[in-house]
Amino acid sequence: MAAACGSSPCLAPGLLCRLPAGAQLLRVTLCLLCWAPAAVEAVPELGLWTRTVNNKSGPLIFRKTMFNSTDIKFSVKSFSCSAPVKFTIEWHLKYHTCHNEYPELEEFYMVMCIVYILYGVLWLMWSACYWKDILRIQFWIAAVIFLGMLEKAVFYSEYQNINSTGLSTQGLLIFAELISAVKRTLARLLVIIVSLGYGIVK
Repeated sequence: MAAACGSSPCLAPGLLCRLPAGAQLLRVTLCLLCWAPAAVEAVPELGLWTRTVNNKSGPLIFRKTMFNSTDIKFSVKSFSCSAPVKFTIEWHLKYHTCHNEYPELEEFYMVMCIVYILYGVLWLMWSACYWKDILRIQFWIAAVIFLGMLEKAVFYSEYQNINSTGLSTQGLLIFAELISAVKRTLARLLVIIVSLGYGIVK
């Protein structure tokens, strides 16, 4: 195919004269299409592998395109071996090792949500005890605590959803980031207000 494609300009000069100005690009494209199957060898991607392992065997690498519902099963057939056999399975993405980081983040946001809930309960109790002496700045503090609790709860819901279904909800993540941005803005404004002395005394 490649030889025929390379000799095509000499075989059909009249055809080249009748083609429009972009014929050279078309001719190169046709040559590449004719030559590509001869140069590229398809690598089959099987869903089932059977390998025999002995003392001299090295690491085995299997490649598989995985989707949300892909099932993976590792089975070892019976064999006679006096010593115990140990298998180490590593998951790798295209460019780096695959690490499951979501459970740690899920636990972190769950703990932080509980901490913010405790802060909110204590703040409401103290506010109820000193209701007549509440200043306006204390409402800002209550708003920051509430937004922090809501932020951690939404992040926890997002990572729990990823851990259970394997799918990320983009709207939930954007909503959590917006709440986080509003909370940080209010917290910084609170620091500025306290620094200026506004609303901290009657």
